[in-house]
Formats: sequence, structure tokens, C-alpha cells
Amino acid sequence: MDEPAPAFRPAKITDRFLAYLIDLVPFFAGYAASLYYLLLTRRLEDPAGLRQVLSAWIALYLLYQAVGNAAQGTPGKRLFGLRVLRPDGTPLGALRGMLRAAGYALSTPLCNLGFLWAVFQADSRAWHDLLAGSVVVEAGEKTPSAALRNAVAALLLLCLILGGNAWLYLVRPTPEDREAVRKAEEGLRVFADIEEQWK
Repeated sequence: MDEPAPAFRPAKITDRFLAYLIDLVPFFAGYAASLYYLLLTRRLEDPAGLRQVLSAWIALYLLYQAVGNAAQGTPGKRLFGLRVLRPDGTPLGALRGMLRAAGYALSTPLCNLGFLWAVFQADSRAWHDLLAGSVVVEAGEKTPSAALRNAVAALLLLCLILGGNAWLYLVRPTPEDREAVRKAEEGLRVFADIEEQWK
């Protein structure tokens, strides 16, 4: 198993998470805008069309990741002073860059387990890093205040994402819930009318 060279400092998982979000946001926004446009213009009524739009955006994202990996880091990673390298410090190259991007496709569907794996690794290697033989390292040393700021930002964003998902999938009323409430209110009005007539 490859180990990072002693001169390299493994990237903090919080910095990697923030870089991941920055890289993901434009693609998520593009997907949402595409759906909005297609649904608004009624050009997309078939569920297979929805899957095609999603697949196209995922393919674009994986291509973006592959190019970023080969260039030693996506714009999000570079913003946080991170580099993607081989353990000996050399660039990944195109083939390993594509392999690392393909690893994203393996890690994500399993509840992001491949990404969470990095939390338990001393060198913060996720499944896609292990697959491609890559390490994500800090290009330079961060000040303690910068590291703390990034950790707090990552924690807040994670809480926001988890809270939003909990609301969306567990708490938010579904159309069926709203219909049940409407029928219950209608039933209560009928009982109120019967009670008034009984008086």
C-alpha cells in the first residue's frame, strides 16, 4: 500500500469537504436550472428524460474531476491549498485522474461511504484515492486560525445539508399528507354542520 511521502502533509477532511462542495455547486445548479427550464417549457415529461439530464450532468462532473485530478487539483481544491498527487509527489496523469474520478461514482451511491472512509485513515485517503493511488495533500502549511475557520465552516455546512435532507425526506409534508389534512378538515366541517343541525 502506498504511503504519502514524509514531506507531504495529508489534507484535512474539513478542507476536502469544503473543496468538494465548491466544485459540486456549479454542477448542481446547472442540473437544477436545466430541469427548471425543461419543465417550464414542457419539453421534459418522460421520467427517462429526467434520468438523461441527470446522467449528462454527472458525466460532466466526472470529466471535470478527471481533468482537475490530472492538473493536480480542481479549482475547489486549489482554493483551499490542496493538491492531488501520487504518493511519490508526482502528478497523477490522465489515466489515474480518470480512475480517481470514476471512484467518485463508486463512493457516492453507497451513502458516501467511500468519502467517509477518509475520516478513519491517517493519511485521509478515500476510496477513490486508494483506487487511483493518489493522495490529497496541503500545498502549504495553514495557520491554526485558518484551519479552525475551515473546520467550523465545514461543520455548519454539514449540519445545514443534513438538516435540509431531514426536512425534505422526513419532516416535510408530502402531497398525500396535504390531501389527508384536506379530507380531515372537510370531515370536520361536515361534523360541525351536523352538530349545528342537531342543535
